[in-house]
Amino acid sequence: TAAVVIPSIRISEVLANPKGKDDLEWIELISEDPNPVFISGWTLRVGKKEYELTQDDVLTNGLLLLDKEKTKLSLRNAGDIVELWSGSLLIDELEYPETDEDISYGILYGTTYPLCFPTPGKMNTKIDQHVAISVQSGFTKGEGKVALNLQAKALDGSLNIVTCEWQYSDGYTNYSCNP
Repeated sequence: TAAVVIPSIRISEVLANPKGKDDLEWIELISEDPNPVFISGWTLRVGKKEYELTQDDVLTNGLLLLDKEKTKLSLRNAGDIVELWSGSLLIDELEYPETDEDISYGILYGTTYPLCFPTPGKMNTKIDQHVAISVQSGFTKGEGKVALNLQAKALDGSLNIVTCEWQYSDGYTNYSCNP
C-alpha cells in the first residue's frame, strides 16, 4: 500500500469584521511548501456551514486567499472557529475572538494575534504603525493651570487595539488615545 502524504496546511489569517458591510470577509491558508499545493476536496467549516475546496483552490507560493464571495462562509464578528478538514481528518482550526473593524486575526511568530494591518494574500508580518499626535485644543505653554487636549491618529492601519500612555511633566498620566 502507498502512504498518503497530507500537506502541512494551516489557517493563517481571517478577517471577520471588514470596514463597512461584512461582504469583504476572507480566510487565508498557508503552507511552508513554495510549490503549488492542491487540496481539492478538502473542506473549510465555520459553524454548521462549509465550503468544499475545488481544483481551482491551489496554494501558490505558500498562500491561498478565499473570500466570502467565493466560499459563501460568514464569519461572525463576535468570534468563532474556522476549521480545515481533509475527509474526516481535522487538519487545522483557528479560533478568533471579536475584533474591531478592519482588524484581522492570525498567526504571527508562532502564536495568534489581532493584526492592525491585515495582509490578505501575503505572509503575516509585523508592520510598524505610523501615528501622528496633534493638539486639538489648548496651549502647550502657559502659567498656572494649563488645559491641553491631544489626539493620536493612525496614519495607516487602525488604533482600535492600541493602548496609549501620555506622561505629563507634572506627574499626571492618561491612558486614553484621546486624553
